[in-house]
Amino acid sequence: METMTIPQPQPQRAETAHDILHQTRKHPLDSIFAPKVIAVIGATENPGSVGRTVFQNLGRGGFDGVVYPVNPKRSSVLCVKAFPSISAVPEKADLAVICTPAKTVPGIIHDCIKAGVPGAVIISAGFKETGPEGVALEQKILAEARSGGMRIVGPNCLGVMMPNIGLNATFATAIARQDGSP
Repeated sequence: METMTIPQPQPQRAETAHDILHQTRKHPLDSIFAPKVIAVIGATENPGSVGRTVFQNLGRGGFDGVVYPVNPKRSSVLCVKAFPSISAVPEKADLAVICTPAKTVPGIIHDCIKAGVPGAVIISAGFKETGPEGVALEQKILAEARSGGMRIVGPNCLGVMMPNIGLNATFATAIARQDGSP
């Protein structure tokens, strides 16, 4: 008598293109959309500055991760110990949010790659929108990022916001509502 094998049903997997917020496996954009450790490079106490607003927003939005201010000229930012460079931050950052002058950004990206930071949001302005000099800076950033496999949002952007995890790495005045209503 022959035995018959009954095929076992295979569990269905969501397509990765439709599953970017899935929390159980790593995704190449997790460093940007689901970071655990963030370094705000250019964090400052200067009222009205982008660096201050971004740093404050990360503290106010309910983000459950760790946020480190990076500023070579300050020992603290808004009563939080600051670090002079990304390499001095005591934990490996998942995300660097960069709020410094455009001319400093290629070097900062290089330092982030050396420190193992996989993602960056470049809020800084002064790139291709300013002409040939800005285009050259942007090309340097792209070359650095490609050489280190870094994912980048920006430059010259508002930032990144994920209300479901309390992430407001922007200079917007408020975080979006999770339900999408005004």
